[in-house]
Amino acid sequence: IDKDIVEVVVKELLIDNQEKLDGDIAMRAFKAIKDDSGEVLSYTVAVNKKAQFNHVLDLVAPGLSQITKVIRSDRENLDAAAKIGSLSHGEVSSMERIGCAIGLQSLSEIMKAHWAFSIGTDEANEQGQDSHLDVRIRFPPAVGFEGGPAVEHEFHLLAIPLLDLTSSGRVYADLLIKVLSALCPDWRMKLLGSSTDGAGSMTGHSSRFSTLLRNESLCKDGFYRVWCLAHQLDLVTKQSVLMLGNSGVLMKPLTGVIAYLRRQKNLQAQMHSKCPYYITTRWKSLHKVSKWLLN
Repeated sequence: IDKDIVEVVVKELLIDNQEKLDGDIAMRAFKAIKDDSGEVLSYTVAVNKKAQFNHVLDLVAPGLSQITKVIRSDRENLDAAAKIGSLSHGEVSSMERIGCAIGLQSLSEIMKAHWAFSIGTDEANEQGQDSHLDVRIRFPPAVGFEGGPAVEHEFHLLAIPLLDLTSSGRVYADLLIKVLSALCPDWRMKLLGSSTDGAGSMTGHSSRFSTLLRNESLCKDGFYRVWCLAHQLDLVTKQSVLMLGNSGVLMKPLTGVIAYLRRQKNLQAQMHSKCPYYITTRWKSLHKVSKWLLN
């Protein structure tokens, strides 16, 4: 595994040093490969318990949490004790880190092999968890195998933890530049565009995220900056329906009614339903709330 993937991405960006888990061997699983002068060239990692490792990654892949509880249940109910064994939270964390490093190495090789790519980013905070910068990579269509249809390549690159960092375009750009430099050192020659959700920290003419990336790219004249269509639709919907000419005459009572209804536990029990939130960055949310109220 490339040196920068281990030292910059895995160790520096993905490990929360404030949280120490029992059984977490941290970076000790990665063994340095050095030259004659002692300089680290790359890293290798060995998986001693293959069945455990594969099982953990199978559970992680769909986004499952509480993995140790699932493994305990497997052992008890599926008679898998001999094959899977028991795992602590720290051991699971170590296996996840190894799997992440292996995946990033594969994605790095794909990025290096392509002549160009664009990125899609979104600052997210799902279900009250720590916020992160979600990054996707998109490649131009490639010629299909043996004359078949063209193949488009797109994959989720990384959810970069923001922890307690300031939410600003400069912070987001610095983090992504660090990741791109670790995965594909010549990314400045390949990056052709950036798409964002349209938040204030992401778009703009001076110190915003997309502008900072464009300034780093060597493809400045042809650099595309794309604003998420769903977010644009939400702004149009809000302006034309909810705001009614910036007066806010509908927005305030709507959100007030939603908040009131969500506090009525007896009503929810009788209806077997709960009024959905109005989410300001999801243009379909207004339709969902309106339909619920009408019903």
